Amino acid sequence: MLDHLPEPVIISDPKTYELVYLNKAARDDLKIDPDSSLKGCLCYQVLEGFDAPCRDCPNLMLRMDRALVASRTSRKTGNNLVVHSFLTTWERRTLKITIAFKLDEYIDTLAGDRELFYQAMSANDAISRGMEETDPEKAVEKTMTKIAEDMHPERFLIFEERDDSTVSATYEWTAPGVIPLKEELQSIMKTELRELYTRFVSEGIVMVNDMEAFQKEHPDFSLRIHGVRSFISGQLLLQNQTEGFTLVINPSEESFRRGTVMYSTLTDFIAVMVRNRNILRALDKESTIDPLTGAGNRRALERRIQAWQGDGILGVISVDLNGLKNTNDTKGHHAGDILIENTARILMECAGEGYVFRTGGDEFIVVTEDLEERDICLLIQHIRDSANINGISIAIGYACTRGKITNFDSLLTNADFNMYQDKGHSLHRRRGD
Repeated sequence: MLDHLPEPVIISDPKTYELVYLNKAARDDLKIDPDSSLKGCLCYQVLEGFDAPCRDCPNLMLRMDRALVASRTSRKTGNNLVVHSFLTTWERRTLKITIAFKLDEYIDTLAGDRELFYQAMSANDAISRGMEETDPEKAVEKTMTKIAEDMHPERFLIFEERDDSTVSATYEWTAPGVIPLKEELQSIMKTELRELYTRFVSEGIVMVNDMEAFQKEHPDFSLRIHGVRSFISGQLLLQNQTEGFTLVINPSEESFRRGTVMYSTLTDFIAVMVRNRNILRALDKESTIDPLTGAGNRRALERRIQAWQGDGILGVISVDLNGLKNTNDTKGHHAGDILIENTARILMECAGEGYVFRTGGDEFIVVTEDLEERDICLLIQHIRDSANINGISIAIGYACTRGKITNFDSLLTNADFNMYQDKGHSLHRRRGD
């Protein structure tokens, strides 16, 4: 996924400073052969030409749950950069990922024509606002706000395409007093917008100054928004793949007079931000998924508990496989992995994918939200029955509490204690047999 990004991407070990990966863009900037090994290469030597770690090295401030943003000038390439750095885990290592954005390229492209200077400055301001924000969601929103300040529309929306040939509004800016419509603008069939997509091909940016006349000419076209007098729309393209479009409703007449250059540039930049948001989402998702089973890991469990704000009952079900060691010893670890995978599958089928977490080799936690204790017991019986049908022996214990969580460790300890009691009863029953 990172190999083909136009922005330089660097992955390194924050403890040893060893370079682990450079994508093509980074190797091109640094004039490093694409086939050369990075073994023994240190980031501060290769990236900056220093003999010791950079004085302003941010490694000690990096985290996994957010990106650290900084501006810097590369000593090696001379590029003015805005860099986003964060930690992730890969093959049991904690690594630093840095994505570098070349601010000069955006400015140079926009300011190539003197007549476009004002537009370049406005666009650069919008781009800078987005690049300096650590949260990718807020970055898109800040860029939209800046664009809206220049174009003075009533409404500014971003629509993203779904796999079912529909589009849905994912971001919305509204002028004061304008009622938001984002939640209503969901799952719109692309066929309703056929004329818009047709014009993207021939015009790039679609500018309609008289919506009434446009509607008469294309009666099947629908934006599902009342009071539209005019609009400007740009297609979101990522590596020649259409991902959606932007839509500015009732902008100022000045916006039409300026033409399409600035809006086209900003639409392209929004597409880049949406792509980077998707990359960060994918990386974040991978960091919370157990690779063997597809269940959540400990980090995902912590997030689920932190997100609990209910006043109802939170339940914790502790599940432990019986006989995994014997399976590994007699049939091999591949058979043991299959046993673990089947257990996770049963738990997710019974409780839901977002509520099952693998916390150890043969240990799972199932979280229930707003289920009464009797319903938790029914769920446990359903899990037992499904496991028995599949020939899997498990021990189960649970604990629950009402209201907000003050001590999750205590709740988990109680569930584990009850599970180990159940495990003891299970062993006793098997010995009796």
